[in-house]
Amino acid sequence: MLSEFWPYTRGDRLRLLGGGLLSLVLVGAELGTVIIFEAIVGRVLERHHLTGFWVLAGAWLAIAAAGALGMAGSRRLAGLAAARVQLRLRDSVFARAQRLPADYFDERRLGDLLIRLTDDVAVVEEKIASPRVAVTQNQR
Repeated sequence: MLSEFWPYTRGDRLRLLGGGLLSLVLVGAELGTVIIFEAIVGRVLERHHLTGFWVLAGAWLAIAAAGALGMAGSRRLAGLAAARVQLRLRDSVFARAQRLPADYFDERRLGDLLIRLTDDVAVVEEKIASPRVAVTQNQR
């Protein structure tokens, strides 16, 4: 499906790639917070040595801040790219609809056409711009 809509991503491919890479930063930050939490429990709480707590707490805060920045950047880049892809796709669909013969619209219900021009374009844009959402929806 992506190869069919690949031309609509022209100009935004780096934004999509950047959003994906920043999502990996978020995953790494989540993994880092789990490791730091394990260190806090194992080294500080179980052994009752509170001297190492502040260093680990500072590391946890730094990792959480990096994860927050990664998430914000990822959403920003992916959202901008998604909006631009959706605009290009809608422009293409409307241009195609305007080239159809006039009797085409007389033979079909207007509601069906409006659904195709709005909702279906949004579904395609969602699949292109956020593949992790598409994977979780297909697994249900």
